[in-house]
Amino acid sequence: MIRASATLLFFFLASAPAWAQFDKMLKGLGNLSNSGSDLSDAKIGSGLQEALKVGTENAVVQTGTTDGLLMNQAIKILMPKSLQTIEKPLRMVGYGPQIDEFVVAMNRAAEKAVPFAKDIF
Repeated sequence: MIRASATLLFFFLASAPAWAQFDKMLKGLGNLSNSGSDLSDAKIGSGLQEALKVGTENAVVQTGTTDGLLMNQAIKILMPKSLQTIEKPLRMVGYGPQIDEFVVAMNRAAEKAVPFAKDIF
């Protein structure tokens, strides 16, 4: 479950930088077509592959290290919704450190799994 979640998270993180580069490339294509340049499908495909490769590498570098997920509030893995209802009562009776440890463990597992997801892309 955690590995699957990490893989999905990685996909979303990897796609954001790739889409930014893809958008930049598309804007450049508009300029090229206006100048009469002939851009082949092979070149376009190669550019898309390179954008995905760079985006994936950037995502792995950012998230595949210790605290890569845990210290980034935008992508940190939080307590699962099914457990959030019992989190507050458990903290009130002294289980706060164990809950914090669980959240850290989920993020550490995902951080370790991220580099393996790179091979998928």
